[in-house]
Formats: sequence, structure tokens, C-alpha cells
Amino acid sequence: MNVATRGGEPVAVSANEPGDQVSSLKPALVESEDRTVAELVEVAKNAIMAAKDAVSWKALVQAIQKKRLSGHEKVMRSYTRLARKDTSEADMVSALTNRHTIEDIASWISAMKDIENKGVKSIVAKLQVQNLADVAFTDLGLDRAASEAQKKVDPHLVNHHFFYCQDYVDWKDYVVQIETHDPAMTMIKTLTRFFVKGALANSLLLLRHTWPIEVSATKMLTAQIRYWVRTKVDPRKVEEWMLTAQIQYRVRTKVDSRKVEEWMLTDESYHFHLKQGLCRRYAVVSTWSAFDLATQDTLFKHEEVMRIYTELANKGMPPDVAMLSALKRGNTASEVVLAMDALKDVEDDRLKGDAAGLLNEQIEEWTRGTESPDVVFRLLELDQLKSLSDGHVLRADYAASFFLDPRFALWEAYLMGLHGGDLRKVMNIMRDTVDSIFNFNGLFVQLLRAAEPIFSRV
Repeated sequence: MNVATRGGEPVAVSANEPGDQVSSLKPALVESEDRTVAELVEVAKNAIMAAKDAVSWKALVQAIQKKRLSGHEKVMRSYTRLARKDTSEADMVSALTNRHTIEDIASWISAMKDIENKGVKSIVAKLQVQNLADVAFTDLGLDRAASEAQKKVDPHLVNHHFFYCQDYVDWKDYVVQIETHDPAMTMIKTLTRFFVKGALANSLLLLRHTWPIEVSATKMLTAQIRYWVRTKVDPRKVEEWMLTAQIQYRVRTKVDSRKVEEWMLTDESYHFHLKQGLCRRYAVVSTWSAFDLATQDTLFKHEEVMRIYTELANKGMPPDVAMLSALKRGNTASEVVLAMDALKDVEDDRLKGDAAGLLNEQIEEWTRGTESPDVVFRLLELDQLKSLSDGHVLRADYAASFFLDPRFALWEAYLMGLHGGDLRKVMNIMRDTVDSIFNFNGLFVQLLRAAEPIFSRV
């Protein structure tokens, strides 16, 4: 910058830096008759530095934003490929834990559940952007910029650094949009009052036995993901889940902690094929799908059931009395049914057939000597109906809590198998059974009608 003089008096001072942010400082230069040239130069330098700060700060903000978003996209692509390969969910758990925060972990775990569903995948991707919005203020440095701007004397610089910053405006508008547009929250607030962690996922898994409900179940799971992401999930719960997931993987591959540590201490290439073979051997047990985590949650609660079943199945042994006896030891009737029913979801057709046969044999043993359709109903202890009055069943949330109960889905699956998949006949039997047991005079129909808003809203 040059300072022109005429007879020792300043004529004009101009900054070579672009921007209007220095215009408010010009009057101070021309009106200061008593200042020396050195003082004027110093003031001008300060103006130029302010302009540079404003320009460089905005560039920095944009760089931070671009880097975070590109990093997010890269991670999503890599985890998508990983999920489709289905080598092991432990790989993903490890990668997530090493690189990302608890909030990111919760979001990506949810996203991976539905990675093969393109529609849901798109929704999850948008959710990830939304999840960034409420932390964007800090991540983009806007909080620091606001603090620094407040220290400036010139109000124009305050406005430029903060209130008129386009990043801030975009962030504020985005947050408003998120807060005012969330049609799924009403339904989710209703559903989550009735379910402990994992129960909704298990229910949706089992509800797939009835085809018309499958679409609704997928939508409900998507909405549940929205709820988990928005509430960020209790970090302690996420940490517990992560620990559980790693334990589940070890159970599935029958690898204990000591074996894992041995693998970590030995040459990776030497044991690579051994580990790959072991993973492939059990890959058929629990393939990655939209409901894979729910399947695992069900199966690995019953480690004994899973271990006995997989050992016998891999040996090519058919279901027999010994297997049934082993399954029933240490497990309640409903737990055995739940575990066997979940096994139907595996990819291997032979295992599917064995699981179906095992389930049928177990049910036949329970129902032997009677033709009454209410035996399984009573066995599964679907007695929550006893607490429902006519006033209660008119409320959709009470109805939903009944229809999303895994035991209800098991009862329905049993009847569907018994009557060749005739849904109309099954529904009539269920209605008559409920009415005959509790004498509620059409309660089942009331439940269906009450639950209708829940399913239509998803």
C-alpha cells in the first residue's frame, strides 16, 4: 500500500486487498489531521490484516467443511463395500471403534443394517448429513469465530465474521428444517415406550413371516434408526453394544479371547487362510442383511442352542430326539422357539430346512395329544391381553405393543405353517382363540383396527 502526501498532508489511502470490510476504516484515515505518516501506515496495515483474516477464515471454514464431508462419504463407501462382502462384522466394529466418535458409530451401525435396501440407504445417508448439522456449529469453527468477533471493536467485522457468514446462515436454516420436518417422530415416540433395547428389531425380524407386514416392518426399522440417530443414543449403551457385538462374533466363530490374542501376536499372512476358512464355515449361519443384527441378538442370547445346532448341522446330522433334548436343557420353551425360528433366516437352504423341521418337531411335542389351537398361545404366555380393557385397545399404542411382540409373531408363524400359509384362515383362528380364551367379544378385531394408524403412518 502507498501513502500519498501533498505538502506533508495525507491525500488518500487505498488498500490493495479486495472486499468492503475496510471501507468503514477510511474516514479514520482522512479525518486524522494530527497523525503522522507512520501512524497512518499502521492503521492501514491493521485494515489490510483484518481483510486478510476475514478472507482466510472463510476459506478455512470451507476447507474444514469440505474435508469432513468428503471424509464422511469415503467412510460410507468403504463400509458399504465391507458390509456387502460380509467377511465379519468384527472388522467393521474394529474400524468404527478406531476411527470415529460414539455418535458416528451409532449412526453407521444403524446404516449398515439396511445397506442392501437402496431406498433405506438413501434415507440413512441423508440422516448422516442431518446428524452432522447439530454439531456443525462447533466443527466449522463458528463458535470460535463468534468468540473472536465479539472481541472486535468494529461491529462490521463482527457481522462479517459471524452473523453474515454464509456457513452460519446455512447451518441455522438446516437446523430449523430438521426440527420442523420429522413425520416419523410421533410414531417412534409411541413405539419406543414399549420396547427395551433390541426388542423392536427382534419383533420386526419375526414379523417378516407375514408378507403384508414386511414392508411396514422395514419402514418402522428405518424410523427407529431415525430415532436412534436423533437422540444420539446413550454413549454407554453404544459402548455396551460394541462390546456385545465383538463377543457375538467370537461366539459365532467359536474363537475365545485367548485365541483372538494369539492371532494378533502371530504372523497375519501365515494364518490368513485358516481364519478365512473358519469365517466362511460360519458365514451361512448369520449373513449380513437388513435384519442381521436382530438375528444375532436373538441367536446369541442362547449360546448353547446355537453351538449345539451348528455342530450337528455341520456334521450333516438330521434333527433328532437328542438334539431336541439338548435344546430344551437350560432353555424355556419360548426361548427355544425364538432361537429356532430365527435360524430360518439363514442363507443355506439345508440349514433352513433343518431349522424348520426342528421347530415343527418341537411344537408337535408341545401340542401332542390335543387339537386346540390355543396351546401354543398359552405356551408363549401372551397374557398381556388380560390387562387390556376395551378402552385401552382403542389406543393404537397399546395395539402396537401387542402386535410387535415377538411371541405374537411366533404364534402367527406356527399357525401359518399349520394351515399352509392361508392368512385369512390364520387370522380367523387367532381372532376366535383370543375371544374364546378371554371372552373379550371381538377384541382381536378391535386390536387390528386400533393398530391400523400405526401401520398406515409408517
